[in-house]
Amino acid sequence: MKEEVTIMPRKATMPKVTTSKEQTEEIIRNAEQYAQEAVENDLLNTDGDELVMGVFTEEDAKMLEQQQKEQEEQRRVLAGKKTKRNLYRKGTFAAVDEADTKNIITASDLRYEAFQILNMSLLSGAPVKGTILKAEQRDPDVASVPTAIILMDNDSYFTIKIPFQDLIPKYVMDALKLKEKIDKMEPRAAMTYMDMLINKRTGSEIYFVVKKLNESTGEVLASRVEAMNFHRRDWFKRERIGGGLWDWVHKVGDNVVGKVLYVDRAKMGVEVFGVEQELDISDIAWSRHSDLREAFLQYKRDTISNATYLDVYRPGDVIPLKVMYIARLFENRNEKDEEGNPIRYRENEVFKALSEGKSVKPVSYLLKLSSKEVDENPEKRFFNLFKVGDKVPAKITHVDEYGIFCLLANKRSGLIKFNADRPVLPSPGSAVMVRITRMDETDRNGKEAWNITCEIAYDHR
Repeated sequence: MKEEVTIMPRKATMPKVTTSKEQTEEIIRNAEQYAQEAVENDLLNTDGDELVMGVFTEEDAKMLEQQQKEQEEQRRVLAGKKTKRNLYRKGTFAAVDEADTKNIITASDLRYEAFQILNMSLLSGAPVKGTILKAEQRDPDVASVPTAIILMDNDSYFTIKIPFQDLIPKYVMDALKLKEKIDKMEPRAAMTYMDMLINKRTGSEIYFVVKKLNESTGEVLASRVEAMNFHRRDWFKRERIGGGLWDWVHKVGDNVVGKVLYVDRAKMGVEVFGVEQELDISDIAWSRHSDLREAFLQYKRDTISNATYLDVYRPGDVIPLKVMYIARLFENRNEKDEEGNPIRYRENEVFKALSEGKSVKPVSYLLKLSSKEVDENPEKRFFNLFKVGDKVPAKITHVDEYGIFCLLANKRSGLIKFNADRPVLPSPGSAVMVRITRMDETDRNGKEAWNITCEIAYDHR
């Protein structure tokens, strides 16, 4: 019988392991991450019935609030530049579906977007669009420059201010003789008058360039004049028309779109490509009107029924305009005439000067615009629609020493002669029924007139 011999296992020898400092730190980080994941797994595996919604005491709430502030401040200190901007300006939201966060818009988001637009204008000089709200309230006993308050769409944080001298260009002040009026006034009356010039533009859309921007206070200083200078360059743009020839982009007869700045009884202020101009009522309507603010002259379309209707012009509206006259003047400051003045070129001479390599700069221009010339003359277009003896519904538009002017069937104008049997004159805006008594295609000098003369048949009830 063989004797069993117990064989003892050979003692294992563990190799000596050496770790560097980086390896040691990595091991510690992995251990901490493992411990954190273990805690999270325990939380995620907790049954819903085991969760109890507790109530914070006032002391616990204050302690947690302080801890959150400390954590948030630490994040801001340790964050990079890009992350810091997002921490201070733009909020983020957590959601089960990240697509849902795209529909979340907060006031902070709007403020962030507005800041980006204003900051871009400050850095690049690009114009930004806004709406005139009002003239800034001032202490009447303290001399200060009248200032316009401007609003941007979707922004309620920033207060954009444009001083009077940066709101209305000098050439407009000279053309309308506003400076002469202001210089003759007492200081307090002059300030009030400038406030009125600002307030009459309330609701009008303008462009401005940001000059100063304070994000923390929301104060913005801007200039409309600089934005107008930027857009005015469009009037001097040229295009190649073939054969080595050039022509202006905007010419006589072209249609352009303007913005209404203000509407007075007989005047309207418009801006087109950085040029502010005041139009007379005769430049806007073929028919006569006592008050432009009550004249239904622009067509609009109802957003629901898609039907068109006539409405009055208000600040902020767009208005179609036709270029009736334009003249541009240039000068070469590198060349002088006999008297030492820079040599000047008219617009028909400037292309030759440019082709010769001369340095030519625009110095001035003259522009005339008209709104009524955009469409065909309704006086002529609807002349044959009526006949002598027709009874037509009409609306009184104007009364002066020449007679009573009316709008016939909302088509064209007619003149009602004064009648001694009717001492009481109808007022503008009233409706009457008229009888056509005379129609003239030409006037006494043989020029086209397309006049229709009427008499009141009876007051329309």
